[in-house]
Amino acid sequence: MTYGKLFEEGRIGALRLKNRVVMPAMGTHMANASGEINDHVIEWYAARARGGVGLIITEVFAVDGVAGRSGPSNPRADSFGFTVMLQRLIDAVHAEGARIFVQLQHPGCQTTKHNNDGNDLLSPSGVRCGILPDTPRALETREIARLVGAFVTSAVNCQIAGADGIEIHGAHGYLVNQFLSPHTNKRTDDYGGTFEKRMRFLDEIVAGIRAACGPVFPIIVRLSVEEFVADGITLEEGVRMARHLEDRGVDVLNISSGIYETMGTIIEPISSEQAWRVHMAAAVKAVVKVPVIAVGVIREPAVAEAVLEKGQADLIAIGRGLIADPDWCRKAEEGRESEIRRCIGCLTCFGEIISGRRITCALNAEAGYEHQYGDVARDGIGRKAVVVGGGPGGMEAARVLAERGFRVVLFEKRAAVGGQLLFGSQPLGKGKIMWFVEYLVAELKRLGVELRVNAEADLETIRKEAPDALIVATGGDPIVPRIPGVDLDHVHTAESVLAGQVVLSGERIVVVGGGLTGCETAAWLASKGNEVSVVEMRDDLCIGVMPINRFDVLGELERQHVAIRTGQSLAGIGKGTVTLKAAATGEVEEVTATAVVLALGVRPSAGLFAAIAKHFPKAKLVGDAVAARRIAEAVGEGHRAARRV
Repeated sequence: MTYGKLFEEGRIGALRLKNRVVMPAMGTHMANASGEINDHVIEWYAARARGGVGLIITEVFAVDGVAGRSGPSNPRADSFGFTVMLQRLIDAVHAEGARIFVQLQHPGCQTTKHNNDGNDLLSPSGVRCGILPDTPRALETREIARLVGAFVTSAVNCQIAGADGIEIHGAHGYLVNQFLSPHTNKRTDDYGGTFEKRMRFLDEIVAGIRAACGPVFPIIVRLSVEEFVADGITLEEGVRMARHLEDRGVDVLNISSGIYETMGTIIEPISSEQAWRVHMAAAVKAVVKVPVIAVGVIREPAVAEAVLEKGQADLIAIGRGLIADPDWCRKAEEGRESEIRRCIGCLTCFGEIISGRRITCALNAEAGYEHQYGDVARDGIGRKAVVVGGGPGGMEAARVLAERGFRVVLFEKRAAVGGQLLFGSQPLGKGKIMWFVEYLVAELKRLGVELRVNAEADLETIRKEAPDALIVATGGDPIVPRIPGVDLDHVHTAESVLAGQVVLSGERIVVVGGGLTGCETAAWLASKGNEVSVVEMRDDLCIGVMPINRFDVLGELERQHVAIRTGQSLAGIGKGTVTLKAAATGEVEEVTATAVVLALGVRPSAGLFAAIAKHFPKAKLVGDAVAARRIAEAVGEGHRAARRV
C-alpha cells in the first residue's frame, strides 16, 4: 500500500517537513543528573531521525532546573550553558534530514520535592495532584512573571542552539495546564476565574517568545482539550482554547488529553483502540486554520493515512510506535509494512520511566541503548546456529543471529511459535500481543530461518546439527501446587484454557492466582458465560503490575462481575468444591466450583540446558528458562545472547 498523504510534504509556516510524521515528546531518563544531555540522548533521537520521521519534538526540557524538574534526569534549557550539547543533538537530527523542536515545560504540582532538592512545588492555587504526595503552594504574581520569563529565556536558548522551533507543554496537567483548567486554577486575580484570565499565563508566554525569537520562529502548543475530570476542561472548552491560541499567533496545535489523575487517557493501556483520540483533533481542526497534530495509539501506517485522508488532522504523532521501531517511517514509505515492529501497548517503556530508570522497550532491546549497541555485526559468514524454543526470547535470538549471517535452525515443540504470547493474547483487549508474534514470524521467514515446529530437541538432535552457536529458550512450565485434588479432571491451568485445549461455558469457576494472568483469564472466562471468582492469597490483585494496566484489568473484572477473594489460599479441591484458607486467621471455607483454573505462574524449564551444558559449554540460556519474567526480559536476553555468541 502507498501512503500518499502521510509522506507528502508537511508545513509549519515557512518551515518544510519531509513528511507528516511527528515524533512527540516522550521522556527517556537518559540525560545527566545536571540536566545536560549526552551521547546516549543524541543517538536516541538520531536513530529516529535516521528512520525517516519528519519532525521530532524532544522530551520535556525544564525552564526552571532548580525548582521545576519533572524527574532526576530532566534535561534543562534555562541556562545558556546547556546549549552546547543541545546544539550537538540538533545537528545530529538535521544531518539525518529531520526537523527538531524542543518541548519546554514546568511541572507545577505534578512532581515531587525529591525531584527538586526539597524546594516548594508551585501551582496556580495550591491544589495538590491527586496521585502525588506533596502539596504545592500558590504562586505569587511576581513569581508568575518570573516563570513567564523562564519560558522565554529557555526558548531563546533553544533558538540559539539551532532548534527549528519550540513546543510549550500546555497539556497533561503540568503548570501551564494547571492555569488553563478550572480543576486546578481557583485564583480570583488576573490569572484565574474567567476563561480569558485562565489563558493569561500561556498568552504571556507565547507573546514573550514571539517578541524575543521573532515573528517566524514556530511555536507549537500541546493542549489537553479534555481532562476527563468532573470540574476540568471539556472538549468544548478545549476547542475554544485552541481557537484562542490561533488568534494569539500559535503556529501548530498538538491535541492531547488527560492529566495525572486520568493518566490512562495520556498513556493508554494495551486495550485501547487505535486512534481513539482522533475525534478531539478533528474537533479542533474544524475551527482553526493552523496545522493540527493528532495523537493516540496510532500504530499502523494505514490508520495514520486514513486520519489524514479524512481531514481530521494535518500531522500524525507516532510516539511509542517509534520506540518499538525507529525505522517505522522508512519501512512504511518503502512498502515494508510486515517489517514494522508495531508497539503492542504493554507500557514497559512508561513503567521504567516512572520507576526512575531509563527508557526501554519490551519488543526493541536496543531502545535506550542505541549508543552502546550500534549496528548488528555481519560476521556469521554462514556458520550454523541452533535455537531451541520458539517463544519471544528464542525468536528474537534467531532473528538477530540471522541478521548476523548465521544459518539458523529454530526448534519448537508446539505446533506454532509464539510461546506464552499465544496464550497472553487471548484475554479481552490483549489481541495486540499477536502483532509481535506476526512480526517475528515474518522476520524469520524473510531472513531464511528454518522453523521446525512439533520438534522437541534433545541432546542427540542438537549434536547432529553440530551448531557453532547454541541458544536455549525452552521457557517455563505452569506451576501446579501439591495439594489434595489437584489432579481431578475439572482442574486446569490458565495456559490450557487460553490455548483452547479446554472450553468452559456455564460453569462456576474459581481462578486461583490474582496476578495479571489470573485476573485477565478470569475476566475472559466471565465474558464466555461463566460465573467466576478470583482467589489471591495476598491482600490485593495484580500487585506489581504497571498501574495503568492494573486499573484497566481491574475495571474489566468489575464489568464482567467477577467475584474477588483476597487474603485466601487454596488448601484443597473436591469434586464440586474448593477449600480456601484465610491467610490472616487460618479459617477454612468451602466454596462451590465446577471448574478450577490455576494461574500461579510458571517455573523455569531448564532441563535440556542442564543436560547439554557440559557438551556445549558456550550455549546460552535465555527467557523464562532462566526465571519467569516479562516479555522484555526474554527479548532482551535473546537479543544480547545472539549478539555475543
